[in-house]
Amino acid sequence: QDLGNLQTIGGDADFGNTQVQSLGNLHTIGGDANFRYSQVQSLGNLKTIGGNADFRDSQVQDLGNLQTIGFYAYFNDSKIQNLGNLQTIGVNADFRNSQVQSLGNLQTIGGNAYFRNSEIQNLGNLQTIGGDAVFYDSILQDLGNLQTIG
Repeated sequence: QDLGNLQTIGGDADFGNTQVQSLGNLHTIGGDANFRYSQVQSLGNLKTIGGNADFRDSQVQDLGNLQTIGFYAYFNDSKIQNLGNLQTIGVNADFRNSQVQSLGNLQTIGGNAYFRNSEIQNLGNLQTIGGDAVFYDSILQDLGNLQTIG
């Protein structure tokens, strides 16, 4: 099952416990995107999630072309290993107990960043964490290009 030619969802999108496996031509979700307990494995052509993005307990492994998450990003207890083309997380990013190893092209986390018990060793291209950065019980070895922690 896929979403066919649908390109924009103006509000929230909840894929939990649905038969949807592919987002098809979807480019934008204006509100929150919930992938918990969904069958979606790749975000494909999706570029923007305006609200929160919840990948906990999901099958998502690939963020595809996703560039922006407007609010909170929950990667904890997800199967995602690389953030790929993602450049901005508007508020908090939660990597606790996640499989994420690479932040890919991520440059900005607007709020707090939680790295406890994560697999991340290098912050790569990340330049700004607007709030707190919690590294307790992390294996982080290199701050990469990080310039600012709020």
